[in-house]
Amino acid sequence: MDKRKILPVVGVSLTFVAVVGVCTSVAHATMSEEMLEKFAQNNILFYDPYGSNACVEAGSSNYQVVDPSDYYYSADDNASGLMGSLMENGYSQQSAAAILGNLYWESNLNPRVLEGGAIVAENFRAWDGGKTYSGGFGLAQWTYESRVQALQEYADSRGLPVTSIQAQVGYLVQELNDPYYGCSPGELNSLDLAGAVNQVWRKYENPATDDFQRRYEKAGEFLGIAPGDLPEVVDTGDPSTGSNGVVNCVPEDEDGGGGGYSGGPGNPVTADGVVSFSQCDPAWGNLNYGNQGINGHDMNSICESGCGPTSFASILATMGMSVTPAETADVAGRAGMHVRCGNGDLCGSSWEISNVLASHYGLHAQNLGNASVETINAALRAGKMIHAVGAGGYPFTSGGHYVAIVGITDSGEWIVADSAGGHDQISSYDPYQVTAGLSNAYAISK
Repeated sequence: MDKRKILPVVGVSLTFVAVVGVCTSVAHATMSEEMLEKFAQNNILFYDPYGSNACVEAGSSNYQVVDPSDYYYSADDNASGLMGSLMENGYSQQSAAAILGNLYWESNLNPRVLEGGAIVAENFRAWDGGKTYSGGFGLAQWTYESRVQALQEYADSRGLPVTSIQAQVGYLVQELNDPYYGCSPGELNSLDLAGAVNQVWRKYENPATDDFQRRYEKAGEFLGIAPGDLPEVVDTGDPSTGSNGVVNCVPEDEDGGGGGYSGGPGNPVTADGVVSFSQCDPAWGNLNYGNQGINGHDMNSICESGCGPTSFASILATMGMSVTPAETADVAGRAGMHVRCGNGDLCGSSWEISNVLASHYGLHAQNLGNASVETINAALRAGKMIHAVGAGGYPFTSGGHYVAIVGITDSGEWIVADSAGGHDQISSYDPYQVTAGLSNAYAISK
């Protein structure tokens, strides 16, 4: 790890007490995409913070977002065609249903959907010398760059738009037959329905969400439909009359390169499905964090002491919820989660904040205490995320700091969303470096 410099908030005492986490600014390097390759297979059930933000003028790109009503798409209609196509490629009806049960919760079986719900025009290109969108796209919500490039090349080689259901199901079958995923017809056909759903869920899609049951239930519904032919897409409108939002680029940094946020006020840093908010983002950084809520004047600002609610907001957003630090700080503050040190100086959040916010948003919080690497690894691999507080070396600070541990790389490093990390808010760490400063951790899950 590079040596880094702590940049404390001006005028803030860094005295640490056992029940709180002080928030100071740090600077550190981002992780490489290679380190995320296996973690970011298809992390698609994530909130897309960019939505349909316009980053170029309408008409200057082929990648327009259109009104979904301009195109004929029906999950029920597409399901029978996909079922028939998968069975033609060697899958049993049960295995095809297991695949569809997973795809339904990725894209609603719509090959033109972007993560966040925007629908792209027929001439959209997923790869054009680089990935042209943030988040996921298509039936399987393809996310990682090498797979997006391969998907586009597959479509181009067959003279098909990458948005076509024909191109996507063809590439899907090709990927499923890769031995790495263990989802070939022979492998899935040898399992029962639950086993096949689980294999596609964990080995192929691998989302950071604990939602096996709804995928399994949907697969059961699809098992009862008759296989058919792939439907034709009926164009009922002119894409040029659709929305003028363009989503094939990340919005530019509106503050000219600084300020601890990316893409302008309220737009968090994202990487391969991970969402990381900055506590000092001008959209909420100056709001009150205290018993009176964000519009009060009784405590400190979110920027000064809101690492607890901000890091929890990153967990919620990465799980797919449209939540900002302003909301989590308001809930936590009104619940009395902001505390001061004994001498009245700035501190941060009670360790109870994880429980309070998890309960408010309908999640489960498991207290892991000063957990071991093995305990946290098990939680991460089970699809849970970790709300952690600690003091000392990075990713923590000498005074104490809350962070979100949201994933584990193939090489075993932990992916950390750091609300005080400026433009480098997402990075990876040796787990033993993190646990050296860890004071308390909660495993958060749906």
